[in-house]
Amino acid sequence: MIEGSTEYVRRNNGVNSSYAGCNPEKFLQYYSANGSERTGQQPGSSEIIRESAFTEEANPALVAAYPTYRDYLFGEHLLQYPAAYGALLRDGKTNTAKIGGLRFVDVHGESVPRYPAAAAALDYGVTVEGTTTGLEAGAWWLPSVDEVYLLMHDRVLTSADRESDPINRTLSRLGKTTCYGSGYYPWTSGEYNSNTAFIYYGRTGYVFNYYKYSTLAVRPVSAL
Repeated sequence: MIEGSTEYVRRNNGVNSSYAGCNPEKFLQYYSANGSERTGQQPGSSEIIRESAFTEEANPALVAAYPTYRDYLFGEHLLQYPAAYGALLRDGKTNTAKIGGLRFVDVHGESVPRYPAAAAALDYGVTVEGTTTGLEAGAWWLPSVDEVYLLMHDRVLTSADRESDPINRTLSRLGKTTCYGSGYYPWTSGEYNSNTAFIYYGRTGYVFNYYKYSTLAVRPVSAL
């Protein structure tokens, strides 16, 4: 679907990368402990330092630019939204329509979806007997990179905080699958390159590229 060999996302500091922060709290939780210990970093760097390295002695330029580590991490390394760049220019509905119906013959001689996540999104639907809801199959798609950002940006990390999250509170009371900011890995419909596509990576809280053959979550959307 992409014109070149690789399509990037852009961070708030203008760096174009294969990953950028998505869920702020999970992103902060991970990188405050697991970021780099490198010193002498400047604003606009692709390197993400840990909180213990955010000192005047180790990284004076960053401390001068940002009052706290949290301000530094979010000001530099969260995904830039909105952004007219790269994968953020792709429309999820259009992407899904292009790839959801593609099929191939597998090693067992069976015709199967080439992109199962997109096919699952196209097949998903909500039906109510005797009523047309507009949410039947065909009205849903696999989210784009910016749509998965909007979906996951404000999600609480665990079920313990469910009541403060209107999305997960509603999903839970309907008996549906919830989507927390920690430990959840939904696909997007956006390619990074021919081998990988973008996902929300629930271990680190960022949008990241992952191998297309991997088995991860599917979260169709009909509007955002």
